[in-house]
Amino acid sequence: MSSNPPDLDSISELSNTYNANQTAVAVQQHENKSWYSDFKLLFSMMTDSSFKLQSTTMLSVGGALAYVVLPTDVVPDFIPLMGWVDDALVLKIVMDSAKGEINRFRHFKHK
Repeated sequence: MSSNPPDLDSISELSNTYNANQTAVAVQQHENKSWYSDFKLLFSMMTDSSFKLQSTTMLSVGGALAYVVLPTDVVPDFIPLMGWVDDALVLKIVMDSAKGEINRFRHFKHK
């Protein structure tokens, strides 16, 4: 396995394989997993325009969300099971590092 990053042709080829039906099935299969609720929480935190995130948290959360949704990452998402494990790990790391901001967001939403 090469350690070189994928080239633009590889990325383009992977993006052309996107299938909305497969994505919907994957969401149904994973929506009861804790990483899925973590993803939704982080997405909500990023997209709530009335909540002001620290810039460093915004960068790490935005990067983690992009890592999860883009098919080109360390372990591509089309690889059964392992393609989602690395995504869950990235979310876990960001959830741990942004605990303070996440708690502040939860408090903000329950005012």
